[in-house]
Amino acid sequence: MRAILKDARMREQAGAIRATLRQLHRDVELVVERVDRLNSHFAQARGDLEQITTAADRAGKRAARLESFDFDEPDAVAARVEGAAG
Repeated sequence: MRAILKDARMREQAGAIRATLRQLHRDVELVVERVDRLNSHFAQARGDLEQITTAADRAGKRAARLESFDFDEPDAVAARVEGAAG
């Protein structure tokens, strides 16, 4: 009789273990999905940072070009413009 009861409890626990394993499997699937989404967000952020870096580089080059202009000597600039037009 004890063996029959023990066998019944073992089957009952095996069913509970299977149910818990199914839940655990689903939890792992959810973690994988969320990691994939997070990876996608990081990839988007990397792309955004690359675009910002490109824009900053361009702005820096334009600013450097502006610094090379000689604003202190308007007569020299006017003479260059007149010389180029003539």
